[in-house]
Amino acid sequence: MNKNISMRPLSTFPSWIECRKLPEDAEGSANPDESYCSGRVGHVAVSIMDELLVWGGYFQERGWGSVYCSKSEVWNYSLDMDCWFRYFPHGTGPHHTSGACSAVVWPYWYILCGHLSRGHTNHIFRLNLLTCTFETVVPNGNMICPRDKTVSWVLDSRIFVFGGYGGAPLMCHLWNRETDVYARESWEDDRGWNNQLASFDTVTQEWKLVETQGPRPLARAAHTAVRVDMAVYIFGGRNMGQRMGDLHKLDLQDFTWSGELCCQGPKPEGRSWHIMARINKQNLILMGGYNDFDQILDDLWMLNVESLSWSLLDQHTCRPRLWHTACTNSMGDLLIFGGCINNILDSTIRMETSDHVLAVRLEPYSLERLCLHELWKNRYVNWSSWACLSQNFRKWLEQRQQSSSDLNRRIYRCQAIAIYGPNLRHLSVLQPEQADFINMNILELERVRSSRHRVH
Repeated sequence: MNKNISMRPLSTFPSWIECRKLPEDAEGSANPDESYCSGRVGHVAVSIMDELLVWGGYFQERGWGSVYCSKSEVWNYSLDMDCWFRYFPHGTGPHHTSGACSAVVWPYWYILCGHLSRGHTNHIFRLNLLTCTFETVVPNGNMICPRDKTVSWVLDSRIFVFGGYGGAPLMCHLWNRETDVYARESWEDDRGWNNQLASFDTVTQEWKLVETQGPRPLARAAHTAVRVDMAVYIFGGRNMGQRMGDLHKLDLQDFTWSGELCCQGPKPEGRSWHIMARINKQNLILMGGYNDFDQILDDLWMLNVESLSWSLLDQHTCRPRLWHTACTNSMGDLLIFGGCINNILDSTIRMETSDHVLAVRLEPYSLERLCLHELWKNRYVNWSSWACLSQNFRKWLEQRQQSSSDLNRRIYRCQAIAIYGPNLRHLSVLQPEQADFINMNILELERVRSSRHRVH
């Protein structure tokens, strides 16, 4: 994470508070869509300290087919606050998009490429995280060809993109015919996969091709890329009719490709539309995806990049996902959001998406964190003693209190589920049976109030 990032949550910035959209019903929102981020696929997400930001993607609505998520709103989730907030940033935001990639070069969150209703795009937008304002970026010179399902990472002020799926490169696009490969199957008219490596300089606002050494990976899309210090690891993705399970490393000091890496232990099967993210100094987490047998995967793997060894953490998490996102917050929680839970390519069934946050954690919660949540759980007993607590503890409790008051829900949902690591019951994160219990009590109170009203 960039060292310039303030320790304050974005949600406490005046600019973000100004753009926040609260449920309109003063008595509490009966419409869950106003209090919870809806399930989606093809979205982008990023973690800023302890907050998870989500934008874009699409879902399927009965009678309407595929519907893009609002292009005007950004959702913010905090595991410790156990709540979503919806924001409508200033400025002109990106078009309705799915399959984009994103990267943070402080203080901007860049959103690049993707697929629009009219086809693939190479547009660039950015969100100023300090002012909560969308801006359009117009690159100088030639651009890369439009694509979606590409991957990105940041090195200094440059955003690198590798691969993707889209239209064939034209004369006006950056393309090296000697090194860049564009592949398409016979049934594809004007779309295919590429293995181009390019970088966008956020200072000069120029695209440039990146010269590399060593065997470049095959053209692919819906793959993953994770930067670990001065190296990037590429895994999987689809190349024409094959979903691959190969792992490659790009050295960012001399830009040399490793070729396919040989790893110890059992290895994950080939897949696309999966997630892979760094969870600590040497370990990456891989979860879910879509294989060559039209199966939605729910397995959970860990890759140690120092020993180059795979470990299967859970063969079946019972949470199948594809085209989801994963980000690790500053507390060490890997948060997986959204994704499709059935066969996205089966046109005979309705695509179902998840609105749950799945949590993966390799270490126990800190004692300080557990103490804060115990204080919150027992707030009706100890609130009068909050003034005696340290300033940090007091501010956290006050922020949690403010978040709960602002939402004032009438319908409660479990938003986060732990699929590996300590149970979220150890924190004050609402679980399914707790949400059901609260909702039953709310309904009973409303029934009593209604009957009294009829009597009077």
